[in-house]
Amino acid sequence: MVIDKLVNEMLNEQQICSEINYAIYQEMIQFELKEKFGRLYYIQNDTGNQLISIMYVIFKPIEPCWYIKFSWTNPTYRNRGYHRRLKVEFESWVKNHSQHKLIKTEVSSTNDLMLSLNQKGGYKIKKLIMYKNMND
Repeated sequence: MVIDKLVNEMLNEQQICSEINYAIYQEMIQFELKEKFGRLYYIQNDTGNQLISIMYVIFKPIEPCWYIKFSWTNPTYRNRGYHRRLKVEFESWVKNHSQHKLIKTEVSSTNDLMLSLNQKGGYKIKKLIMYKNMND
């Protein structure tokens, strides 16, 4: 259920929903988790039938760093500290169990809540990615 929800939210965010994309993403995530390149953190409600918050992290050996690839919190549960709890749990794991201590993430410049959360958590802005859509 958790991996299914993760894949659904990742594809919805990218607006590329199809059965092929779903299967590819699901297989990729399962491989990354199996080979220890990926780590999955999540919180469910008390009965375990609803996902509250999820964070998917991968290791990028070329850089080398941990990269927060995707995070999502159910809109009903936002602004209650669930995502922060996941991030603190992951950061604690990196600090205590990984030889690679660098964590990276990407945040939309319009996502003020996540920008604020990251900056309060000690994340620094290193670069800005700019784009130009030639169809506009």
